[in-house]
Amino acid sequence: MRPPLIIDGYNVLHENPQLAQLSRRSMEEGREMLVSYLSAKAGRYDITVVFDGWQHGGPAETAERVRGVRVVYSKLGERADEVIKRLIDRAPPQAIVVSNDIEIRTYAERAGCQVARPDQLTRIASERPVQENDRRVSSEKRGPAQRPKRRRSPPPWRF
Repeated sequence: MRPPLIIDGYNVLHENPQLAQLSRRSMEEGREMLVSYLSAKAGRYDITVVFDGWQHGGPAETAERVRGVRVVYSKLGERADEVIKRLIDRAPPQAIVVSNDIEIRTYAERAGCQVARPDQLTRIASERPVQENDRRVSSEKRGPAQRPKRRRSPPPWRF
């Protein structure tokens, strides 16, 4: 089973300089470029990118698979954050959530997911993901399996 990679779509679009510039011209082109980039990495992860539909969405949440990437739009009146939280609730511990949104990051950390900033997406998408089997080390010696402790990433700034 490939580990889930849950992406806050508009957050990544606005944080990445190239995607932000493209999105200012056409939000649709920005979304398509992000999905195109992610589709090249879809073999490594089970990728879901979530976009807000709360202002212009339909009456129901929509999801489609585009070149191996699951693209989800929240329904009218619902923010993408709520969809992302539902995905986090169902995600296994090796899931990675990509967002700069403090509320989403905190929610994901409390659920035991790994958390990454949008500027780390290129590195994450290029790495070999940790599989569930990689974490097993003789459970007879260690007792029941436990979730690994999370390391906090250093702040993005340096003094």
